[in-house]
Amino acid sequence: MRVAAVGVLGILVGLAPMLLIAAGELRLDKQGALLVYAAQATWVALIGSLLWNGHDWSKAASE
Repeated sequence: MRVAAVGVLGILVGLAPMLLIAAGELRLDKQGALLVYAAQATWVALIGSLLWNGHDWSKAASE
């Protein structure tokens, strides 16, 4: 997966809960919090896989 795609996913994972809570579509009860935590954990796993595979971050800006 490209670094830019993971970056965009991170922005969406960060903004979506805030927007959904403000719109009244998401409550942070057990199910809502689990959904938010699962999305964030997935994003962190993607970043971790990039780090584990030795991604060259100096080339990330040019992608």
